[in-house]
Amino acid sequence: MLGDSGIVTHLRNTVADCGLPARLVDLEITETSLIHNQERAALVLADCRAAGFSIVIDDYGVGFCSLAYLRRLPLRGLKIDQSFVGKMTKNAEDAIIVQSTIALAHNLGLTVVAEGVEDPATLSQLQSYGCDFAQGFGIAMPLPKSDVSAWLRSHQAPPTDRLRAVR
Repeated sequence: MLGDSGIVTHLRNTVADCGLPARLVDLEITETSLIHNQERAALVLADCRAAGFSIVIDDYGVGFCSLAYLRRLPLRGLKIDQSFVGKMTKNAEDAIIVQSTIALAHNLGLTVVAEGVEDPATLSQLQSYGCDFAQGFGIAMPLPKSDVSAWLRSHQAPPTDRLRAVR
């Protein structure tokens, strides 16, 4: 994707055809997609960001993303990989990685999504770390489009809850 010179035009046309503003679309980029041609990837992502899209690093922590990427790329956020999140209530090292990653991201002005939340204990620990969003089967199983509105209405969090579930 990041090597395709027409990707930004394709993305603009696709969201326009769907009637969506680009600002509502997060482009999730894996760390490994960045290592092949770093300069080209940075240019394409800057063009995507200029077009209004948000850029999020997906599966953060399992690839080869250096801290320089977090500083240099036009990112809105990152998603911490489930391999850390899923074990953090039982493994102190994973908990430290998750907590440190959240703090680092926030200090850089990025939002954080924790992937692979499977139980209330993990969700509670993420909330105590100040994580912005969470997703996983412990929050909801995949739903057909027709059931999403009803699920959202029945699971609205009180306004004081900082952590929000995303699907």
